[in-house]
Amino acid sequence: MAPDPRHQEGNPVVFPAGDDESAKAPFTRLLTEFGFAPVYFGALRAKAGRSCSSADR
Repeated sequence: MAPDPRHQEGNPVVFPAGDDESAKAPFTRLLTEFGFAPVYFGALRAKAGRSCSSADR
């Protein structure tokens, strides 16, 4: 990875995910300061009884 990921075409997109809402804002700021464009993928934990594990499918 380049020391500065920004380039003429725009900032590279990253897809973070997490369950800690209080960490989302500071982590987004950090990613943005580093030159990335974060697009949140969502929670890590399954909701409404659905599993994210491929073993449960």
